[in-house]
Amino acid sequence: ARSNRAYRADNLAIGSDFNGSDDLPRDMRDYFGLSKVRDGLIKRGYGSTAVDKIFYRNAYSFITEKKNERHL
Repeated sequence: ARSNRAYRADNLAIGSDFNGSDDLPRDMRDYFGLSKVRDGLIKRGYGSTAVDKIFYRNAYSFITEKKNERHL
């Protein structure tokens, strides 16, 4: 098993698009299935701050950064 150090929380983001996809894992038919991903990350040693980064903070920071670059 790989250590969570191989996948740094600062470099990950989870995105989803459940509309129009028919190739989803059995437990991931809608947004409610994402709680299982969160639980799995915590079980693997990721703290709540890291999980927040993976679920939304990293994506928000990336989008904000790119938006600000366009206005320079």
